[in-house]
Parts: sequence; structure tokens; C-alpha cells
Amino acid sequence: MSTGRWLDLLTGGAEADPTDPLIATAIERTEARARALMSTMDRSPGRTSLWPDLAGPGVERTTASLSRLRAMALSPSTRDVVIEALDWLARHRYREDMDEVGNWWEWEIGIPDLLLDTLVLTGARIPELLRAVRRFVPDPTRRTANPSEEEVGANRADKAYIHLRRGLLSDSSLIPEARRALDQVFEHVVTGDGFYRDGSFVQHQRHAYTGTYGVVLLGSVARTLAVLGDPVPEVVERWVFDGVEPITFRGQVMSFVRGRSITRSSDDHAWGRQLVSALTLLGSKKFGPLIGSLVESGTYERTAGPAEIVLLRKTTAPPKTRRAAHHTFTSMDRVVHKRRDWVFAIAARSNRINGYESGNGENLRGWYTGEGMTYLYNDDLQHYSGDFWSTVDMYRLPGTTTATHPRTPADNLWFDGFRGPDKWVGGVTLDNDTGSFGMRFTAGPDQLDHGRPGRPNSLRGTKSWFMFGDEIVALGAGITSEDGDIITTVENRRTSAKFTNGPGWAHLAGVGGYVFPASTRVHTETGKYAVLVFDHGRNPRSSHYEYVLLPGRTAEETAEYASNPKTVVLSNTAQKQAVRHGDILAANFYEPGTVEDVSAENPAAVVLDRRTLAVSDPMRSQEPLVLNVFRPSLRIRVDAEHGKTYRVRFG
Repeated sequence: MSTGRWLDLLTGGAEADPTDPLIATAIERTEARARALMSTMDRSPGRTSLWPDLAGPGVERTTASLSRLRAMALSPSTRDVVIEALDWLARHRYREDMDEVGNWWEWEIGIPDLLLDTLVLTGARIPELLRAVRRFVPDPTRRTANPSEEEVGANRADKAYIHLRRGLLSDSSLIPEARRALDQVFEHVVTGDGFYRDGSFVQHQRHAYTGTYGVVLLGSVARTLAVLGDPVPEVVERWVFDGVEPITFRGQVMSFVRGRSITRSSDDHAWGRQLVSALTLLGSKKFGPLIGSLVESGTYERTAGPAEIVLLRKTTAPPKTRRAAHHTFTSMDRVVHKRRDWVFAIAARSNRINGYESGNGENLRGWYTGEGMTYLYNDDLQHYSGDFWSTVDMYRLPGTTTATHPRTPADNLWFDGFRGPDKWVGGVTLDNDTGSFGMRFTAGPDQLDHGRPGRPNSLRGTKSWFMFGDEIVALGAGITSEDGDIITTVENRRTSAKFTNGPGWAHLAGVGGYVFPASTRVHTETGKYAVLVFDHGRNPRSSHYEYVLLPGRTAEETAEYASNPKTVVLSNTAQKQAVRHGDILAANFYEPGTVEDVSAENPAAVVLDRRTLAVSDPMRSQEPLVLNVFRPSLRIRVDAEHGKTYRVRFG
């Protein structure tokens, strides 16, 4: 096997026609980037770094230097300079006799990934560097820094692609090893890292990560298959349609499945562009409409390289009309409720999934991002980008109930974060328009260095969301704390718009309406952010809240809904939360109980309409669910597993 397909993926090959205006512009963009990098490079004989701003021996600086060298290697005019720089790196920064100091990822994935591309682009075959890659990535299935640890998920796919490319440059026997290393990745998992059958993706054992590690996994698999010339397995198609497509919106990969990466400079749109690159590499026409929807804004082509444009033209198709959909990702405690013009999402945590991830000094204030935080993606395509995460009040994230006392930044948790004891987290999907979700929550203590518990937090309660088409009903109950002032945040929107208020409702231009059927303890703030919160007071005992979100509605429509609500709250207690919406009954039974014509003998999530009963076991008790439905009297037994939705159809 030659390096031809690999080079074509990097350069576009013969199909990158320089007379094509779009490709010509991309080529000039590549050349300009290379020239700019060379102009700032230190090329002096006694240099101690390749660039002055990357001085010092830290391994992350080596990765950053190689990222620049790879960009320069895409330009024929600077390749000789790149080869000189590679020789310098082989002597000073990446040698087989070095020890892994710092983050293992840099040595075993970050550096070799960039290095191998740079070697093939320049045509250089520097034995010292290839031996260094062999030293740090001898086996794509194992962690060199900790040989007892088996690589899984995105890390395993990355290493398989590294192994394949080293095989192409130096040892062809590695090629079948790389292919075999992917076999484990293609299997759906039931615990730990990887894709689950419900579309969830988990990395680092307990974190929802479709939007970063999931996209990285897809990209490495796509590159490996493309270089090998292998067909796309059906399971990869399922990853895309069941797991990845639902967490995208108008070119963005949504923040609620991006873990600690939300605090990096790469925003939702950057990850959307990375997803496009992976999908085009897969080359399947089935992905064409999804690719078309991700690039319809035109921003991808304005930043893409020649090879990316070549692949885009081969694979893209007109986007399909956006359709309503509801997805319950039970294996990662996430929900997506999609409409044509907006998406509502929930990020939760349980005794299975952590509330947030902090590591390598990133996401130090992510305490509440998994405490039922709600997201609303709409026409404001930059809302969660730019400086959102550095300027939003992290004590007042939408959907969360929090104590307002200051928290200690959670540094050095090393890819951990509070998980908690709560088993009841989950919901059901009735159909594309209707679903429910709920969570019991027990707040965690401050997490200090290396996970040492700090100040305790006694806050606890129960939350539910019931989603009916274009409205979302949110309930909270049993909210109890001994930690002072407690609030529930309904909205915290980065906008200078002002709220319009009416009796039992509020409206925010460009966002939608908010209805409060049974509360007067609501207040609003405006400025750079528009904030709407419930005040539960100091040290509440069994406090509660109710509100309805009406995304995209006008102030007039919001006022009309407030005077003529479509949904009635039937119960809002710590034991049972239930609503009726027309012919639909939705209930979260945190304990056995009865609501109208449904009786649950176990804790369960239930949604019932005239023709269908949808039910799940959010606690994953592995015991049969037993329901009594009086229409006429039916006793239904469901052997539920993995928190997934089961449906019973009535004649």
C-alpha cells in the first residue's frame, strides 16, 4: 500500500484544480498562512525553540510547534524550512530516549499525529523521528505511560490512525495491526467509553462527550478507512444518525456534550467544521444532506483548505428540511428536543454520569453545567460562542437550582467532577414531538485539589421537564437546603434585550416567552445578560417552582398562553411530578404512586396518550416495571433495562 490516498486527503491531489476560483482562494489562504508562520520562525543556528512564543521544553509547546509545521508543510514554498525544523525537533524535542514528562496525550497522540502528516507532506523520512513514534506508540491498544491501561474510544481510534501511517512510512506489518485495533471501537458499549445503542457517547468513563471526543473518534475512523480504502461499516452510519446528527444545529456541535472543552477557544462552530471534515472523509452519500445542513451558512468553505473543498464537493447534498425530533440519551443523561427553528437541550448527571469535567486547568467553574442546565439554540448562532463561558454567571445557569455562596475553583480533578448518589435520572421519548425527563439531585461539596472535598452543600430536590411540541413545562419540588439563599434560574441569556412582563408571564425579544402559573417569587435583571430567576429564600424546606418555556413566541402569544394554558400541572412533589397536555398524560414517579388513570408499582417515567404508553426505568433497577392503566383495566409488566424507552400500543 502506498501513501497516495493519505497525501490526497491532505492536499486534494489532482482534483485540487488551481484554476477553480474557490480552490485557488483556499490555496492562497494556505500559502499565506505558511509565509506568515515562516516570517516569525527563529531560524538562527543557536535557536532554543522554533518560535519565540513557544520557547521552553514543555511538551505542549512541541505539539504547538508541530501544528505550525504541518500548516507550513502544506505549502511547497516552505517545505525545505520545515525539514530543517524537523531535524531540530529530532535532536531536541522528540527522541526515543526521552521520558514522558507532562501530559501523556501530547507524547502518544498529539505530537505523532501532526508529525506523521508533516513527514509525508515534506517527503522527509527522518529515522530518529520514526523511532520516537515507535517508542511512544508501539501498540495502538495500550497506553505507553501506563501499559496496564487499554485504550478505548477516541484515544484508541487516534492511535490506530497513527499506527497505520507509521506503517506506510516504515513498516507495512503495522497496517493490519491498525485495522484490527479498530475492531473494538466498532462495538457498541454498555459501560465505559464509546458509543451506546441509544446514541450516547461517553469518554473518560463518566462524561457526555459526543461533541468533542465523539467527533474526534469519528474523524480518526474516517481517516483510517479512507487511507485503507475500506467501506464505511453500518455501525458508523448509526453513530452519525443516532448520536451525532441530533447534537448539531445550523453548523454547530452543541456545548452540552462538549465537556471541559467549552472553556477552550474552539467553539460550537469550530467543532461543527471538524465534524464536516470527518463526514466528508467517510464519503458516504447518505451523509450528504447532513453535510449540506452543516455548511449552508457558507462559513466552512471560507476557512477550508483545498483538500477539504474537494471532499466537500464530492459528498455534500442539499440539506433536508429541518424536522421535529426528540432524543433521550439515557446512557449520558442528556436530552434533545428539536423543532424546525430551535433546539432545547438538558444536561444532567446521576450516579453514572458526572456533572462536569475539570482537568489540565480547564473548566474550573463547571460545577453546575450538569445540574439540569438547559440550552436553547435559536437564530442567535453566536450565543454560546465567543466569550459566553467566560462571562456568564456560573451560579445562575438556566435550568439549575443552586446555592449562591461562592464556590472554590475545581482545579486538578484530573478528568473528574461531582457525580453524586442519585439513581433516578432519565425519561422517555413518546414520539418526535413529545418526551419527558427528570432528575433527583443531591448537590455536591466544593471540590478542592485532587478531589479533596471542601465546604459541604446540603441542597437537594427533584426536577422534571415535560416537552410537548413547541412548549416545555419545567417543575421543581422538594427543594431543601441549609446553605443559605437558594435560587432556580429560568433564563440567563447573552442579550441586551429587555423583558416585557405581564401577569404571570415574561417575554424576551429574540428568545421567546416564559409563563409562571403559580409563583410570584420571580425577578428579572437586564444588562449584558438577561436573567430570570426564582427566589426560594433562605434555607428553604420543600420549596417548589413551575414554569413554561415558549421558545420563539411573541409577547402577545405568551400573554394568550398565560390566560389559556395548554398544560395543567397534576402533581409537583418530591415523590411525583405529573402534567396533562390535552390527551397526553406525562408523569415522573420517583416513588410508587398513582396519577389519574396510571398507577406505577415502581419508580418510573411514563408518558401516555390515546394509543401509546411509553415507559422507562430511570433508576436502572433491573427489576420489572409494573403499571396499571385503567382504560379499561390493564396490568402491564415491562422488563426494562438501560433506562431505555419501551412502548405499548393500544388497539
